[in-house]
Amino acid sequence: MNKYLILALGLCLAHNVALASDTSFDTLDTNADGLITSGEAEVDPSLVEVFGDLDVNGDGFLTLAEYSAIETDEES
Repeated sequence: MNKYLILALGLCLAHNVALASDTSFDTLDTNADGLITSGEAEVDPSLVEVFGDLDVNGDGFLTLAEYSAIETDEES
């Protein structure tokens, strides 16, 4: 019984790690046009919260450069 519990917990952890890393630019850009729309961003609630701040030119899209600002802010 314990080995099944450990297996189940391991699978849950692996699933959560996969979800957490599933917010790369390419993954969010579902139509592969090189831009992330607000609709595409909706899969990541934390991205939705900062979408307007990251969209520095106000065109309603995030480019790779704009999206990469998240990593720069997190490193600071």
